[in-house]
Amino acid sequence: MWLDSLTTGVKAAIEEVAFEAEARLRLQAMGLGIGQEVAIVRQSHGKGPMMLRSGGSYLMLRHQDASKIRVRKLP
Repeated sequence: MWLDSLTTGVKAAIEEVAFEAEARLRLQAMGLGIGQEVAIVRQSHGKGPMMLRSGGSYLMLRHQDASKIRVRKLP
């Protein structure tokens, strides 16, 4: 499943970040690397940005970027 299809409040672990190397490194620096636990805190309507929590940090991510991050739901 992709991060953009995750519902608010559900925890997931990142399995793949399907970006080119430079963008992937920037996302890892923000806490969105493989194995990291993430949760969607808030979503805007439609295809707008979403607010994520990863570790102790909060960040905003465009919907189109979230559609390139594959995750696995956590129990």
